[in-house]
Amino acid sequence: MVEAEWDPAHLSLYLRTADEFANWYRDIRKDGRPNNLIAILARIRAVHFAANYPQHGVEGIGMLALITSKQRAVIERLELIAAEDKQAILFAENPGVINLIASQLKARGVETVPFHGGIPIMKRVADKDKRFVAGNATGLLCTKASGRAGYNLPNADYVLFYDRSWTWRIEYQAMRRALRWNRKGQLKVVYFHLPGSIDTYQDQMVAHKRDAMEAGLDWATPELDDEAFLHMDTLLDEFVEDLALLHGREARDHRELLKEAA
Repeated sequence: MVEAEWDPAHLSLYLRTADEFANWYRDIRKDGRPNNLIAILARIRAVHFAANYPQHGVEGIGMLALITSKQRAVIERLELIAAEDKQAILFAENPGVINLIASQLKARGVETVPFHGGIPIMKRVADKDKRFVAGNATGLLCTKASGRAGYNLPNADYVLFYDRSWTWRIEYQAMRRALRWNRKGQLKVVYFHLPGSIDTYQDQMVAHKRDAMEAGLDWATPELDDEAFLHMDTLLDEFVEDLALLHGREARDHRELLKEAA
């Protein structure tokens, strides 16, 4: 797992977005209103955007035009993989992130193939086969919705997760694209996180769901047998409470910037 330290401007935008969600969530908990999971996930989607695609903008909060630290980390890793003459599949939620990373890599001379629903299916499949499977492209940049099922890609040496999901099945299906019977060599799987962000909480949720699924289906010994299973309410309560830690980080970064400017 790679942790990319926050850029101060990105952390500030993220915290404003997360605070808006936290205030809304506290209100529905305080009022005793029933928690509608669909409504909660729709609301927290803005937090996911703020962490992973701030260039898109968040209504009422703003946007960040600069490339983020996490995006730089992914771009640099894909550039290193290309220099090794290896191949990687990158998975992300949003096609805008895919296009952004592809354009940055193109400027660095790294050939990649974007693969998402904004590209006609016949074209994206043809590009995948011609340029990634049989050609010189070192990266296949997929949205999880378009690339996680139905394709055999044993030529990939790496699977990179730019952002996380709430469900283990989604990530498992994605990495299975490269774990085919005819692959050669060990597959390396890398996750990219912003410390203390929504990434951390999605990672916890996925870990518990994976543990439950593997124990139930395969009679495996649970890896988390000494921990209570995380319900979404429990996880979101922790997320809301832990925002104070990130606010402390932002205040510390602000003080350090003032010292440097003095």
